[in-house]
Amino acid sequence: MNLKNWIFATRLYTLPLSIYGISLSFFLSTHSIMEMYKCLKTYVFSILTALSLQILANFSNDYGDSIKLIFHDNEMSMKKKFVYEGIISSKQMKKAIFILFILSFILGFILIYPILYENIIIFFTYLIGLIFCILSAIKYSCGNNPYGWKWGMGDLSVFLFFGIFSVLGSFFLYNRLVPSFQVILLSISMGFLNTAILNINNMRDLYEDSINRKETIVVRFGLNFAKWYHFVMILNAILLGFLFISMKNNIYQLFSLSIVSVLLIMHCRNIMLINNNKFLLHLELKKLVFLIFLYVLSIGMQNYL
Repeated sequence: MNLKNWIFATRLYTLPLSIYGISLSFFLSTHSIMEMYKCLKTYVFSILTALSLQILANFSNDYGDSIKLIFHDNEMSMKKKFVYEGIISSKQMKKAIFILFILSFILGFILIYPILYENIIIFFTYLIGLIFCILSAIKYSCGNNPYGWKWGMGDLSVFLFFGIFSVLGSFFLYNRLVPSFQVILLSISMGFLNTAILNINNMRDLYEDSINRKETIVVRFGLNFAKWYHFVMILNAILLGFLFISMKNNIYQLFSLSIVSVLLIMHCRNIMLINNNKFLLHLELKKLVFLIFLYVLSIGMQNYL
């Protein structure tokens, strides 16, 4: 077994996306070193659970897409799929998926276990949610009818899991408070930003997805539509961020978010100018991953000032 191949198969550049929403709600839930320390255990196990779910989804995506590509038997230049190319065997990948299935459940159970002694109804709500997240990570690409291959469903799942559920679900775990309207705004904003990442990925893979009958929004409506769709999501994320700041009236947040917003608009301009160049789209994808990190810091870290 080559460890390097497994590391590549985790798609390291996607892993930060699973923890951005969790980190943002952590910043919003704490205002001092003492509060950070109090929430630290929950934060760590939230990250570990999210990372295990993300790797589970990435491995399942590699396995599920590889099976369908073999089934369609297309001769074309494909994005790297480790099972498809025989770098990792199907048996090995299925074993890894099973291990991550168990690991995700154990980490998630440890995360939510303290709620059992506080409110059994909320505990079972989170438990059902955990199982739903695990199954969703697998069913995105695996099985006879993966929802990630249906138009709009991949975008909706990323919006919900990496935005709404990530921010709001972890926010309650940190302080046992119902998320405020301000936090809800930021969860929607994070949903838009993370969905924009998927959109770039789908723009990059337009040719392969169309041949393999994977009905992404880009395949369904075309590249030009996808570019404007991308711009609207980024713009909405920026506006929601500024709306949040207007309620906080924090000059430091205003300044830092203004800088990040300019960089995001420049990113959108680049996307508009790229004409189906995979390499340039991939560069913009990685750039957006970093810009989301700056977005989280610009709003979250300034919460301590």
